[in-house]
This record gives sequence, C-alpha cells and structure tokens, in this order.
Amino acid sequence: MFYVCATVVSLLYFRLAMQWRQLCLCFLRVEHRMADLGHPPNLRCRLRAVTVAVLSLALVEYLLAVFSGILSMDLDRYETFHQFLTDYYSGNYPQMMFVVPYNPVIVLVEQTVNTTATFMWNYNDLFIMLISIAIAQWFKFLNTKLHQCPRKDKTPEFWKDAREKYNALSVLTREVDRLLCVQVLFSFMNNLYFICIQLLHTVKHEDNTLLKNVYFLFSFGFLIMRTVFVSLFAASINDESKNVRKVLYSVSSSSYCEEVDRFIIQATTDEIALTGLKFFSVTRSFLLTVAGTIATYEIVLVQFNGNKKTT
Repeated sequence: MFYVCATVVSLLYFRLAMQWRQLCLCFLRVEHRMADLGHPPNLRCRLRAVTVAVLSLALVEYLLAVFSGILSMDLDRYETFHQFLTDYYSGNYPQMMFVVPYNPVIVLVEQTVNTTATFMWNYNDLFIMLISIAIAQWFKFLNTKLHQCPRKDKTPEFWKDAREKYNALSVLTREVDRLLCVQVLFSFMNNLYFICIQLLHTVKHEDNTLLKNVYFLFSFGFLIMRTVFVSLFAASINDESKNVRKVLYSVSSSSYCEEVDRFIIQATTDEIALTGLKFFSVTRSFLLTVAGTIATYEIVLVQFNGNKKTT
C-alpha cells in the first residue's frame, strides 16, 4: 500500500506539472492585482521554515526505520557483508523476492526507490501546506490593509478596488482547488488509512526492540502532526477569507455605499476553501470530523480486541 500511494502521488504531480504554467499565472495575476499594496511580509521565510521542518522530520523518520530494521537483526552471526545483504533484502523486501532474486544492484535500486517513495509520501502533504499558507497569507494581508486604511480614505472607489482584490483571491482559490482537489482528497485518504493501520498495531501489543518502539512512536506522532497541520493550514484559507466581514460590518454609515453592500454579499455567500474533489471542504469543523472518525475506529478496535480475548 505504501508503494501504491507513492506511485499515485507521482502520477498526480506529473499531471500537475503539465498544468504548472496555469497555476503560476494564477498567482502572478494576484500579485499584479495586489501590486499597490505590496507583498505579504515574511511569506518566503514561512514557506522555507515549513519545508525544512517537514523534510527534516521525514528524514529522521526514514533513518529510524532503516536503523531499527538493521539493529533488530542478529549482526554477530554474519560472517560476510554478502550474507547480511541477503537477509536484509529478504526481510525488508519479501515482495520482491517473488519477482527478482537477490542481487547487490537490486538491493541498491530497491533502497533508492524506498527512499524516494518515503519523501514522495510526505511531499504531497507539504505541497498542500505551502499552497495553503501562500493563499491564506494573501487574504490576511488584504484584511490587514483594510483595517489600517484611514476612515476618510474609504470612498466607493476604495471599496470597489478592495472587492475586486478579494474577488481575485477568491478566483485564485477556486483555480488552485480545481488543480489540487485530487491531491487534497488523496492526502486525507492516505493519512487516515495509515493512522488506522498504526492504531491497529497499538492494539496488537507486539514485543519489539527499544529502537523499533521509538520509531513507531515517532512515526505515529509525525503522521498525526502532519495530518493536523495539513488540515489547519488548508482551513486557514477559509478562516482568513471570513475575517474580512469584521471590517465590512464595522463600516460607518457615512462610508456605507453600494460597493460595501456588494462586498458583504460576496463575503457572506461565497464559501472559499480547498476541497477534496468537492466531496468535502477543508474547514476547522472538518478536522473535528476526521478526529471523530479516528476515535470511532479506535473504540471499535478496542471492543473487538476485548471480545476476541474473552472468547
């Protein structure tokens, strides 16, 4: 299942690569439309910090998986490195033994594929986080500028320009959702599946070495953290798009005009959020739905395990 997920992610981003120019043009149009306001502060630093954090944790998880597998083997009984590689290959890649017999080159290729698949598995979540942060920061930046603008400057032309900027961000979100909705759906399906698998291992109470237990706890914690942050960053788009209502609802009667009325209608009726192929919208309430699903599965597992022991 791990390799199937990595393959699907590769195909999804191969498809996105052919549409990359459209995605770049969407962001470029927004930047041109917002040129008079400037650029969200520290956006590049935030994107780099999230990238470094996620990929570093993914590297630690991968190294723990490799070393826990190696140290769980009885290394003293191997007289040659060839014998060790043979057992390592058959123990870690049993599915390949039915197709390709042991060969040092095959071990190297399989280890390379495994490393690539590990980072591809994390890359999908990382990409959704980065895109979500960028869009949410643009909404936040626009809201901040609307708050800071002096009341005397808020003319009908000002509100018209602000509404058109907001609409440009809304169009950007819909276009990004059109290009990434499958990735979002697959991210939640993938993470939910592996969370359930990890929960199943907690119920089994298997005897493992200390390093394997450390790897399991780290991997499970990293998976939960990644799922939560994907949800929160993606939901921040919806949150920031709603914050403009605070400004609109506080417009004085002297500044109120038809453009403000149109702006309020758009801000209150247009749901701006990333979706999973239109099956669901990623909002803060959706995170509670996911948590409830996981909790229900865990309760069922505990009850099933208890009934199994009594019988």
